[in-house]
Amino acid sequence: MLEKDLSMLIDQNKVLTEEKKVLATEKEVLTKQNKVLTAEKEVLTKQNKVLTAEKEKFMMMQETEKKQLLQKVETLEYDKQVLTIQLSALSFSMITRKAQFVDRDDV
Repeated sequence: MLEKDLSMLIDQNKVLTEEKKVLATEKEVLTKQNKVLTAEKEVLTKQNKVLTAEKEKFMMMQETEKKQLLQKVETLEYDKQVLTIQLSALSFSMITRKAQFVDRDDV
């Protein structure tokens, strides 16, 4: 009976030893996976920083372009006003000349 119990305990010890080895191997695998995931996280964090910087640069460029376009619109509006004044002056001049010709025809 003692031999049987001893044999059974030895077998259980072997099983537990094997389970311990399996768990140690699983722990190593998980530790390596954790290191890989940590490295991937660091890469993604750096990529995120780069993308954020690029986004800010792009937004600044857009703002600059917007300001330039607004300045062009203002310039075009000013030019339009100048041309309108010149057109009015030309029209007035033409009316004045026409009136002079009409006055001469009356004479």
